[in-house]
Amino acid sequence: MKYSNYLLILTLVFFWACEDNTELIDKLTNDNSKFQTEITDLTVVVTDLKNNLNELETERNKLKKDIEILQEDQNNVIEERNKLKKEIVELDSEIIDVKELIVAYASLVQADAPESVWAAVPILMEALENEKASIRANAAGALGFIGGGLMGGGNGFLGEEFIDVTPAVVQAVPALIEALKDRNETVRLNSTIALEQIGLTGAHSLKSAVPVLIKLFQDQDENKKTRAHAAVTLGLTGVEDAESLLIQSLQNQDSEGFIRASAARGLGFVGGGFFGFPEFREVGNIVPVLIESLRDKDSEVRANSAISLGMIAMMDPSEVDDVVFSLIEALEDGNGKVRFNAMEALWMIGTPEAIEAAEQVEF
Repeated sequence: MKYSNYLLILTLVFFWACEDNTELIDKLTNDNSKFQTEITDLTVVVTDLKNNLNELETERNKLKKDIEILQEDQNNVIEERNKLKKEIVELDSEIIDVKELIVAYASLVQADAPESVWAAVPILMEALENEKASIRANAAGALGFIGGGLMGGGNGFLGEEFIDVTPAVVQAVPALIEALKDRNETVRLNSTIALEQIGLTGAHSLKSAVPVLIKLFQDQDENKKTRAHAAVTLGLTGVEDAESLLIQSLQNQDSEGFIRASAARGLGFVGGGFFGFPEFREVGNIVPVLIESLRDKDSEVRANSAISLGMIAMMDPSEVDDVVFSLIEALEDGNGKVRFNAMEALWMIGTPEAIEAAEQVEF
């Protein structure tokens, strides 16, 4: 073969090869364009996935916070539940105490023997030391119920049997005196009233209560009712120091009206004979003070003085004339309660002159 022929063949092969490369390049170019498009699409997808991931992260953090709040709420619920369980236990204990008090009350009403009253008193005395103020106050009230002779106390009437429950009353006195120092004012009030009730029967001396009663009576921060009952109870003690304090309080015009009125009421109980004490103690020194108090500026003082004069003159004939004369004058008082108490006092004295004056009163 000639050289020219080889050259022609090589030329033809070259041109053929060039044509195949062009197609290849075109193909590669097209493939690269498609690849770039796919990369762009994938980039968009990845960006969306990242955004979704961020949203999921935010939601997860929110859920974590919600779980923490729920956990805290659960802890609070558990704490509240434990607190309620404790309160239920305390209430159960209080219910038991109340049931015991109810049993004690019921024994006073339903039992036929004094032994039932004696059995009730120790329960009530123990209840005076209960941590619940309401229990202590109710216990003091129940002891006053016994001490007042409504179902016992000195000599009382239970059912159809006249009974003597003095031992039951006596054993409660020290506990009630201690209860006068209680931190709760209702307990102090009920204890003062209970001692007053016991004192009215003359079943037991209350001399040991005088220091605490004086403190209650003079305490300006104390409940007024407690101070008023303390004055009466002081009168019932028969102690001269108590009598002197009541006289000074009545004569002190700078003191509050209810203090003077309470003192006037307490002085009516000093002699004690009207309420079952073995013997009446002469109290002639009190009468002039009470007569003078019939002119007090406070109507309650005048009213209480009238009743106290009637109580004293009823037991001490030596004081009748002066007392009756003063009470007849008090029938002209401008206050209706004073006039009524003066009339009642005259009926209590019961002399012909006193009765005649009382009968003429009109309201």
